[in-house]
Amino acid sequence: MKRPKCKLDGCNNLAMMKNKLKNGEWGFDRLCGTHHRLKYKMKLRPNDEYSQTGLKKLIVKPCERCGWNKSCCDLHRKINGKDGGKYVLDNVMVLCPNCHRIEHIGILNKKGILCKKK
Repeated sequence: MKRPKCKLDGCNNLAMMKNKLKNGEWGFDRLCGTHHRLKYKMKLRPNDEYSQTGLKKLIVKPCERCGWNKSCCDLHRKINGKDGGKYVLDNVMVLCPNCHRIEHIGILNKKGILCKKK
């Protein structure tokens, strides 16, 4: 059986998979994961939060550091999540995977120049 799309108008996501039926095929829900979570007031995943807050549009923008735009970029929180930082427009910057990794390693100085980690 082919996996159906979400039943809500305008949503092109695939419906969630349920469990295997007696005939060995998979059963499907009528909603995609995001709409299922919203319907039952469950916590959204980070990717779902992107689409709800308009951050998903940022992922396709070029890297703010180096300008790389060959594929989707990452969203880096300026204030870490463990310090209470949220995925909101004022707290994120668009970074390519390499610049994002460099940011987390901490080998850039204030001017954005690579330096040895102390």
